[in-house]
Amino acid sequence: MPEVTPTTIAERVVEAILAQKLAPGERLGEQQLAENFGVSRTMVREALMQLQARGFVAVQSRRGWFVVEPSAEEAR
Repeated sequence: MPEVTPTTIAERVVEAILAQKLAPGERLGEQQLAENFGVSRTMVREALMQLQARGFVAVQSRRGWFVVEPSAEEAR
């Protein structure tokens, strides 16, 4: 099985968003993602920060990570 990296996790989350398995506004739990991928929360956090930089997710202080609602143009 290939090694799971923050980039791999980020790609899988993007795939889930694009496949509409993760809805805009949906909360992304670090612990749940870490368990799903069998990695530490630190790796999940790195992946989420990559996605934040690309505009796929946003972080809200003391609330967690959320899927961003894309504009019509971004959705294309």
